[in-house]
Amino acid sequence: MKKNIIALFFFILFFSLDLSAQNYKTPYQDTDEFGIFALGDMGTGWSNEYKLFSLIAKYPIKDYSAILLLGDISYPDGNPKLIESNITKPYKPVFEAGFKFYPAIGNHEFLFEKAKYIKEYFNVPYYYNFKIGSAEFWSLDVNSGGARFDKEQAEWLKDSLVKSSAIWKIVFFHESPYSSGIVHGNNNYLIKNLVPILETNKVDLCLTAHNHLYERTEEINGVLYITSGGGSASLHKYDKAIGFNSAFVKSIYHFLKIKGNAKELKIEAINLENEVFDSIILNKD
Repeated sequence: MKKNIIALFFFILFFSLDLSAQNYKTPYQDTDEFGIFALGDMGTGWSNEYKLFSLIAKYPIKDYSAILLLGDISYPDGNPKLIESNITKPYKPVFEAGFKFYPAIGNHEFLFEKAKYIKEYFNVPYYYNFKIGSAEFWSLDVNSGGARFDKEQAEWLKDSLVKSSAIWKIVFFHESPYSSGIVHGNNNYLIKNLVPILETNKVDLCLTAHNHLYERTEEINGVLYITSGGGSASLHKYDKAIGFNSAFVKSIYHFLKIKGNAKELKIEAINLENEVFDSIILNKD
């Protein structure tokens, strides 16, 4: 009986969201201020996943309304039998706090029926956009080495970016175009097929994971890239950046705390001790 009540609670929590087509509504849209968290490669069910979500849950939801999940939400794959251990239990404090969740599908959950059950759990399509405050966000599907970012998705993204009147344009997905990580490194498919769209349409920030570390690039043709893959999976080593300038890189468990308004976007990387180990502020004229 207790299990049925818990299951009903989470069903109501997720499916009471006002979701329509590929454009989602979120709270706090009557102000230009917004706050979010982001992290990726967290879906292990290991102790560091619990620690990071417990830290996030301590922040006031009136200031930080949503959590971006940057992929690899469930290891080793998206089998529904893993949802309780990899998501439901570790997320308990942030569920109870009332945060909204916006996932990007990662390669690990995609291995099992193309992430069917993870998509159903969070009630999202493969790619979509939504607004919070003065920012608009786009979650993309770049799995299969980037090949999932096909012509149809590219046209949708270009059209949506062109129509957007948001002050801040933030795009997030799993596999990093640019990375110093030695396991995956740069993704040339995305550099060729996705990066030019971000540059042409004046995207401010691109958030990714896949490489199990933290990395912030110098701005590349106006776009800042941050890899946040330290959500709990085993960390990766890194080497010298190839083809781009890396401003800061570290193999560390962490999450991102992002706060913005019409004039400023502040991004902080937070470690397991709830300490800021890197930060940057972007400004609008």
